[in-house]
Amino acid sequence: MWTDGAQCDDAGLLQVIAPNHLSMPKKKLVLAAKQIEDFAIGWHARLAAVSGTIDDIADRGAVLFDEQLSRQFRRMPARVSWLIGWSPRQEAGLILEFDPSRPAGERMKKVRAVVSHELAEEERLKLEALVAHAASPRQVDMAAFGLAVMESQRGIPAPPGRDGRRHFRIGGYASQIEISRDGIRQTVLHQWPDRVGRPIDPFGLVLQQMV
Repeated sequence: MWTDGAQCDDAGLLQVIAPNHLSMPKKKLVLAAKQIEDFAIGWHARLAAVSGTIDDIADRGAVLFDEQLSRQFRRMPARVSWLIGWSPRQEAGLILEFDPSRPAGERMKKVRAVVSHELAEEERLKLEALVAHAASPRQVDMAAFGLAVMESQRGIPAPPGRDGRRHFRIGGYASQIEISRDGIRQTVLHQWPDRVGRPIDPFGLVLQQMV
């Protein structure tokens, strides 16, 4: 799983809460949310406290999510979130998607991937080529693949804000989160020259204007 370290308040930014951030290093679960807030933290704590594996959560996750929504989420808009973890039952990674817009009891489903941004056709073909040239999925260079995805997403502007101006929301650093039967490991593999408090500028447009 890949995420970026951009520092901004945009509601579409994909951020991650990992167990080590919540003093639960033995839990093999990561919650990805479009924006970190009280509900996301509370939801993660609820999941981690109720069961020991993502398989247990998959069995009861829809009910748990509905309960959490009714208790804590009345005062703010709901957002899609994903729970990623190692499944002892399947001996593989498992991703559960929770979507508050679906009917009660149907808000959880299993998905194969989490994608926070759409890619242009040219960029998508480049990424597909990285996988197609590998003899097997295990030979795919996940570091190169993940960074290529992030670089592609970095150049895609977000919808215009209240001021009507476009902005970018992938920046700071790119980190890779690996989830296995042994636990979770998070590594920062690339850093961009972005600065906290300033707009993300993937094409150097601000520097050009300054010159």
